Amino acid sequence: DYAKAMDYYTRSLKINEELGDKSGIAASLINIGVIYQELGDYAKAVEKSTKALSIAQEIGNVFNIKDASNNLWETYKKLGKHSQALEMHELYIEMRDSMLSIENKEAIIQQEFKYKYEKEQVLEEAKHQEQMALSAEREKRQQLIAYSAGGGLVMVLLFAFFILNRLQITRRQKKVIEQQKELVEEQKKDITDSIHYAENIQKALLPSARELSLIPDGFVLFQPKDIVSGDFYWMQHHNDRVYLAACDCTGHGVPGAFMSMIGSSLLDEAVVEKGITKPNEIFFEVRKGFINALKQTGDTQKDGMDAVLIAWDKQSNLQLAAAYSPVLIIKAGEMKELKPDRQPVGFHTGEQKPFTHHELKLEKGDTIYIFSDGYPDQFGGPKDKKFMMKNFKKLLLTIQDKTMNEQKTILETTMAEWQGDTEQVDDILVMGVRF
Repeated sequence: DYAKAMDYYTRSLKINEELGDKSGIAASLINIGVIYQELGDYAKAVEKSTKALSIAQEIGNVFNIKDASNNLWETYKKLGKHSQALEMHELYIEMRDSMLSIENKEAIIQQEFKYKYEKEQVLEEAKHQEQMALSAEREKRQQLIAYSAGGGLVMVLLFAFFILNRLQITRRQKKVIEQQKELVEEQKKDITDSIHYAENIQKALLPSARELSLIPDGFVLFQPKDIVSGDFYWMQHHNDRVYLAACDCTGHGVPGAFMSMIGSSLLDEAVVEKGITKPNEIFFEVRKGFINALKQTGDTQKDGMDAVLIAWDKQSNLQLAAAYSPVLIIKAGEMKELKPDRQPVGFHTGEQKPFTHHELKLEKGDTIYIFSDGYPDQFGGPKDKKFMMKNFKKLLLTIQDKTMNEQKTILETTMAEWQGDTEQVDDILVMGVRF
């Protein structure tokens, strides 16, 4: 409901202006500009987005600069103002890449490790101090009781003195422990805030609902193991072709999330900036990008991603490449499994071979599934075993008479029942497209 949305963001703008919150003002103007663009009022969309960009640049808010320039890029394209659109797109790319610099990645990961280490040290020290205090108190009390029984009045006085002294020490130790606990809580909050910040960046890089609407009929089932994910899905519409990828990066949580940000950026660069069209050649270029960005050699950790990339055009021509992740294609009720190349999109030992190019003609009703290994590898059931690929394929075949939205619901329900109280072991990503 655009009218309700406009009313909400207008009131939000007024509140932010009264508070003098420039970041909030820019965010409200960006949202208002998006609504005007959707309504086809491009002049007002340019006006609001330009004002938002000016404020964001004034305060140096990278997120708002990225969102405002992206909105101006979309609007100028629709107005046919290609030079302005190109300028805004270049600014958008610059802001996006600045958030994904390797230096920022390393700094945040190092900070996380620092927080975790300091938290463990403080907790251990607090526990030790508490145990020492309790042990010392018990020992002193036993000594004082013995002295009082055998030493008379002098020992009673000494007992009183030591009790008072011990209480003072205990109070001081208790105060230290409380301070240490507060420090641990602050550090825990800092770590959580950093993870949520990474979550916001990762969400900003995932395809929007408007981009996903280019899929003729499909669903995305995405369940990260932690707040942020090493799995990600990527989409791009370029030169009358739709590109869709399901990727599983090394690790999960914060390290996996940073790998996914690098992977998403490298895919955009290969398709949009370098104009590479074939999925297998795109993977080859992204692999080079990973190796260069992470400075990988034969003696370093093998970081990269297992992935599937499909691309189709309006003539129903489908091209795809698969790295360590299979593709399931269902035609007329029969399933075909396309085996992947046994190499990741990233550095690995042995020869860096080209990825295999696959091409086929789509027919109405064909359904394609791309996914990470999180769903079939999840433990659960009465014997706490993996769900397994054979059961995953069997499940997909049994729900072919359902709509894609119904299929997503069935997959979610089946996994919830299978998993039960078992901990989720990996990020889960399943994407289905019906043509």
